[in-house]
Amino acid sequence: MCIDIQIVLKNSFYKSLFFSYLFTFLLLSFSSCEQPSMVNPETGKADGEKVYTYYCTSCHGPLGDRMAGNAPDLSKSLLDDNGIRQMILYGSEKGMAAYQSMIKDEELDALVEHVKSLRN
Repeated sequence: MCIDIQIVLKNSFYKSLFFSYLFTFLLLSFSSCEQPSMVNPETGKADGEKVYTYYCTSCHGPLGDRMAGNAPDLSKSLLDDNGIRQMILYGSEKGMAAYQSMIKDEELDALVEHVKSLRN
């Protein structure tokens, strides 16, 4: 089976999906590199803003409103805690990568709180 990449890139859904998977592939390719600390040195706990900056800003932007590709505006998100967790862990059909194998439980808890703090 041969896929014509030009046809795929003309469709905006497939284009955003392609770039999401490409970003995830590149992220995973470099995952063997040392990851920056996600811990707040003052509290000794995971820092949601650091986790967000490392994993999320490329698509969602620092304030959650970048909307690169199909990334939703997090400042207007209506998802509850569980919905945010599910989206982070398992991704979506719209192009969100799954981070289940990359984010620790404590980082996930901090990230959920940070994402909620981005709401207007």
